[in-house]
Order: sequence, then structure tokens, then C-alpha cells
Amino acid sequence: MALPFLVGCAGMGTSETHISEEAPAEVLNLLALDQTVRQFDQWEVVLCRIPASTADPTFASTDQRLNVTTADIVEAIHPITEYFSRWSLGRYSMLLVPGEVVTIHEDGREPAGMIDHERRCVETALDASDDRSTGVIVVSNAAHRDDVPGGWAQPGTACEDETTLCPARRSRRVVYLGGADFFAINSGGVESVPLDLLEHEIGHALGWPHSGLARDDRVRAPGYDSAIDIMSNSAAPRAVISTRRHGPGVLAFNQLSAGWLTRSDVAVLSLPESKVVKKVVIRSPGVDTATIHHPLMVVFDLGDATALTIELIADEGDNDHLSSSGVAVHLVEWGAAMCAVPGDDNLCLGVDRRLTLQGDGSEGLLRSGQSVTVADLTVSILALGVDGMGLTAEIAVWRH
Repeated sequence: MALPFLVGCAGMGTSETHISEEAPAEVLNLLALDQTVRQFDQWEVVLCRIPASTADPTFASTDQRLNVTTADIVEAIHPITEYFSRWSLGRYSMLLVPGEVVTIHEDGREPAGMIDHERRCVETALDASDDRSTGVIVVSNAAHRDDVPGGWAQPGTACEDETTLCPARRSRRVVYLGGADFFAINSGGVESVPLDLLEHEIGHALGWPHSGLARDDRVRAPGYDSAIDIMSNSAAPRAVISTRRHGPGVLAFNQLSAGWLTRSDVAVLSLPESKVVKKVVIRSPGVDTATIHHPLMVVFDLGDATALTIELIADEGDNDHLSSSGVAVHLVEWGAAMCAVPGDDNLCLGVDRRLTLQGDGSEGLLRSGQSVTVADLTVSILALGVDGMGLTAEIAVWRH
């Protein structure tokens, strides 16, 4: 691929960057090694029955309830196994097994406003889970109120013996969902159950943080407004294609965090000298890495527990709702200010990291000829297209 002329960089030198470039990789260790690498999980699926006349303010004031079995739920959500298999590049598999049914009874002793049926569902399900289950998915048979989040997850804690898979009964690793997305099963419509919220919450159980679009003042967006990431607006594909069940794809940053990318998939580059332009080609997944040695993601360590990641998002597969392919630039922050309770190393890792998409526009992606500046580092897209190497993007990076 020929390097086009770089506009606006008169007097700057250039350096061609390849994946083989040696650069300090401590930042890569912090991004990737903050949790147990996941290659397999057995997820036990539990149904929780909520009283028809519950006083718990979490649930909608209706007596409508799911009339299904845990096997029905497993059948409805089974396509998530294919979703995570393809985004882990075949490096992660999951087995869904039907669990028990938990029934919650109100005894009238809880103070008004303090009833917490969802927590009782979760704790009961975890306590009863099989030792072979490394995670538990709890689905309520009642819908949440419209102003209540549809679900949540907790990654759990590591077990003392890291040589064996940690049972969820010990780690407390769980995903919880209200029943609204599953009412289609009542009429036999297992294939119409949306899966994006469940995929989002499983992402949290894997230790992935939320992401959002950066505003003009570079303050992180308060809502779920990134359409390119399952950990942001997971319903973005359904807003464009109403029959879609899956959410958007998984960012390379999160693939790395889960241990699904290898060192050869990522280039950790030293910051360019002032007035020196670094040029690098990045690829999208699916390119034959045996012959094409371009990284899936480029990482720049900005110091102070901050990094910049650059990756290519293709408008295909789970991301075919996007208007076109583009380059995503994310600012990653994991310093003590990112969470309420930093770890012993004064860092915030796992779900507490801050991930902010830096591009402009509703999708936040950069296309050919566009650029973005973060601190004193500018990322410019020189070329974007499909050729004998598949979908690639040629980028230039320089410091002011």
C-alpha cells in the first residue's frame, strides 16, 4: 500500500513502524494481566420466581410472569456461545446448563423500601450452584420497572487455588437480568429474545468496563452512547435492524483484557519524538496473520496510568449496523481517581477502568483524512480500504 502525502506536517520527519518494533510493554501488562485469563466457563442458568404482589420497588407493578423452565431459557440464550466464540477468536468457550428454580416468598418483616428480591435471588442461586459452574446467570420471572436498569453483574473474586476453575459458589461470580427480554418465550418465541443485554453483563463478569463517547471538553459521557461496543450502547444494532439479537462487537482492548489476543496481535509503541511522524498499518480480525504482520491494535503509553488504543472497526457481522468502517481511538485510564476504592497498588483495574472513545460524530469512528488529538498526540487516518491484505487502515501519529 503506497503511503499518501501527509497534509499539514511540513518539516516533520517520518518513521515507518512495524509490529516488530521493540517498546516498553509494562502498559500492556497492566491492560491485559489484571485478571484471570478466561478460556472456558460453565454458566448455570437459574430462574427466580418473584411474588405476584411483590412490594419490591425494583419490579413493575404487574402480575405478569414468565411461565418457562430453565431449559427454555438456555435454549433462548444459546446463541451467545457463538457470539463469544467468534469474538474470542475461538479462544473462549462457554457451556450453558439448566439450573434450579428459586422461589422468593415475602414474609412481611422487611421494612418498606428495603425489600431486595433480586439480591435474595442471586445469593440463593449462588449458594445452590454446582461446583462445576464458574458463573451463574439468574433470570427473574418478573419485569423491572422502566426506570430501573435491566440487569447487573459482578466478576467475583479469585479463588485461592488458581490452578483450577473457581466455582461461582465461592467466587460469587454472577449475572442477573430482569425478565422483560424473555417474555417472548411465553408464546414460544425463543428466537426473538434479545441477547445484547446479557452479552453486556457477561462482559462485566469478564472484567470489562463501560465505555462512552468523549465530549468537546473531553469529559467522559455519562450514558451508554457508543454504538461500536457491547459494553456501551449494546442495543445499537436493534435500533437500526429491529430483528437483531446480538449487540455490537467486542473491542480489541477487551479481547486483550480477557487474554484472547496474543502479543503478536498488539503493537505497544513508544511515543514519537516531537516533529516525527510514526506510520503504521492496522488490520481487522480475519486477516491471515501467517502472511500479514499488521497488529489488531496499537497501544501508546501516555504515562500516569493512561494509554491510547487504536483499532479498526469493520462494518460487518455484529457491527453491520454502522454506516461504514472506521478507526476507533480510545483513551484508557486506570489511576486511583477512576474508582471509589483503588486496589493496593493504587490503581483501578477490571470494570473500574475508564474507556473513552475520542472520535467525533455519532459513531465516534475516524475515516480516511480525519484525525483526532488527545493531549499532545495526534492520530490521523491516511488510508482505509480493502485490498489483498483484507480490511486495513494506514495511520500516522505525531506529537506536538
